[in-house]
Amino acid sequence: MGSFICKRSECASAFKSKHSTAKYCSRSCSNKVNVANIVGAKRPRRYSDQEILQLLSSLAMELGRTPSKRDVDTRLKLKSGAIAHHFGTFNRAIEMAGLAPNLPTPPGIADDERLVGWALRFHILSRDGFRCVYCGGAPGDGYILHIDHVTPKSRGGLTEEGNLVTACHVCNMGKGAQVIGW
Repeated sequence: MGSFICKRSECASAFKSKHSTAKYCSRSCSNKVNVANIVGAKRPRRYSDQEILQLLSSLAMELGRTPSKRDVDTRLKLKSGAIAHHFGTFNRAIEMAGLAPNLPTPPGIADDERLVGWALRFHILSRDGFRCVYCGGAPGDGYILHIDHVTPKSRGGLTEEGNLVTACHVCNMGKGAQVIGW
């Protein structure tokens, strides 16, 4: 059994240990040293509100869209919860950075049977040459294209290839629930 001096600078007391490799006089001294090292090594950088807003703006420019919480967590290595702590909510921080907020999908929309799947939507658009079948408008002319039910859902129309056509926003909204014959 040897005599040792505790390696903790604040303690530095002499002690005897039955273990020849002892560095600290007690478990409490060794825990204080370990906790101090861990806290010092993993302490996150604190950002000011202005720095956070700048980071969000630069990330939006890099992505070409409003960043999501996942983008912030992975790309900036900054927790979205920390941003919410600074500004109240994540979307409030996005708005303060001068960006359009990410809005959640309203409940019931995702499972609405009127929605046309992405593969079927692309098939209908390519089948119709990416042009409105009613007026011939195309995205290059400034038209927004929709997928239209020829026989509306309200009249028993199904979401299947034979009942779907490409229509521009103007024609689709003007048609409403009417059935237009070819």
